[in-house]
Amino acid sequence: MPWLAFVFNCELFRRAKANLTCGNGHSAEVGALGWMADFGEYLPFDAQLYAGSAAEVHNDYPRLWAELNQQAVQQAGMDWTGQRQDAFGTRLLWNWEVDLNHYPGWGGFVTSLQKEGIRMMTYINPHVTTNATSFHPYLHRDLFEEGRHNGYLVKNVDGDPYIQASASPAFQFGTEGDAVYFMRSSFVGAPKATTVNWLGDQLVTWDSFDGLQSAVIGALSSGLSGISMTHSDIGGFTNMNLSHTMVYLRSKELLLRWCEMSAFSDVVFRTHLGNLPTSAAQIYSDDATLRHFARFARVHQALGHFRQQLMTEAQSTGAPLVRPLFLHFPQAFESNASNSQFLVGKELLVAPVLRPGVLTQQVWLPPGEWEHLWTCKTELARESRWVQVDAHIGSPPVFFWKAGNFSLCVENIGGGADKLRALPTSSSAGRTSPGAYNRLRLRFASADSEKFYGFGVQYTYLDLKGQVVPVLVTEQGVGRGLRPITKYLNSAEHGAGGSPLTTYAPMPYYVTSFNRGLLLHSSRYSVFDLSRTNAVQVSADMGVASCYVKKFSRLGVLSLYGRW
Repeated sequence: MPWLAFVFNCELFRRAKANLTCGNGHSAEVGALGWMADFGEYLPFDAQLYAGSAAEVHNDYPRLWAELNQQAVQQAGMDWTGQRQDAFGTRLLWNWEVDLNHYPGWGGFVTSLQKEGIRMMTYINPHVTTNATSFHPYLHRDLFEEGRHNGYLVKNVDGDPYIQASASPAFQFGTEGDAVYFMRSSFVGAPKATTVNWLGDQLVTWDSFDGLQSAVIGALSSGLSGISMTHSDIGGFTNMNLSHTMVYLRSKELLLRWCEMSAFSDVVFRTHLGNLPTSAAQIYSDDATLRHFARFARVHQALGHFRQQLMTEAQSTGAPLVRPLFLHFPQAFESNASNSQFLVGKELLVAPVLRPGVLTQQVWLPPGEWEHLWTCKTELARESRWVQVDAHIGSPPVFFWKAGNFSLCVENIGGGADKLRALPTSSSAGRTSPGAYNRLRLRFASADSEKFYGFGVQYTYLDLKGQVVPVLVTEQGVGRGLRPITKYLNSAEHGAGGSPLTTYAPMPYYVTSFNRGLLLHSSRYSVFDLSRTNAVQVSADMGVASCYVKKFSRLGVLSLYGRW
């Protein structure tokens, strides 16, 4: 049976019915139309599949998983699965049945929300927990044991289960179409099958390695890579308290500032308890925090109509909802604001507070009349300039472009592309790692001042000039270069700390400040060397299907990439 078809028969989707059998054998109506399919990340290179080589499928797995969710989302409704404790902290159980011991009265709670017009968003991923009954012996089923007994799990080279791949053939897709799913991972072809991308488990810090600033850069790089709609966990997810020597616990101030940013940048306004919920600041920790969260939830809701228009635009043109300043104002290339400010459409300019203890902040304004959102004071910038703005908690710097309107006037986008060359596809039988591939090398002239953007979801660098960028779906890591946590985790478990260039969602694609773009239409491993001042060198597998180079309008390349 083809690999994707086998996944279509997955047990955890079969259970996505309106009525589920709970842990005590009773039936409960969950009433939830949506899930977050965040763990469709990558396949191990030594996995054994029913069809195809894992090395070939590795980068393509996010696309396959996105297409699966695109179809399966037509009928959703997953239960809340309870919790387990492991070395990382508090995790969901991943056995995908209602834990009524942990959530007594679940059915009544969901029903009461429905009467208020509130829909419950719940969670699913393609993994199952081993030894689930050891955490909760009252569970009705153990999906891991069922999968192992029936041969439903992907296996490693030793024949042992690796990850979940399949289960019951009884699952059938519905037709409701009233659901949304989130993806953490992506690659070529995945954006067109994905509704919303989630930016991953940020560390509860302020930095651009893995903290609040990385969520801003992640949203901007995503938008330049064909991923139009993103969101992050408000407040971050990963807390650490390692023998009191490396302590990363979410502070109240970080949580408040993340709320402010997310209200404007995120298509989904969603908090997360984090992995150490009793040690981290929560939105319900005190009345002031809850009021702050409620205020910016209302801001997010008030922008709903505007956001809907931007979604329509994204569908037709590929333009992201959250945009770097230079996409509409090329003067921004020469400013230092591109990593710390963003546009929502063309109308809203947001300069979120990304450092602790800030009361006022410098904001870069492009030419035009800009109205301060909170005071209605107008700033007239005949040419781009910096202004000092109040930035107390509750008043993040936000300006509205007075010449704009909610119908959005965007330049015409040229279609088509110049096909540089078509390359033959070669067999990859027997290959087990990227290093074993034959390579193709492309070299393009560049300039020292040319800036390079894209490459999927990047968190630390918006401009990748000077970097050597590996395009390989891999563990994002915790810390991603922040010391000492990254070094510690990488030494404890290979790759757990990551690096400033590791990501679940890379793309063999870039756009530049010189209005040039390159796309490798391939899921194979590639490396983009941008470290030279006068050239770009691309090293790719010989399986590249085609390569495109385009001189484009500022938004035109996004339209081109969105079709892939």
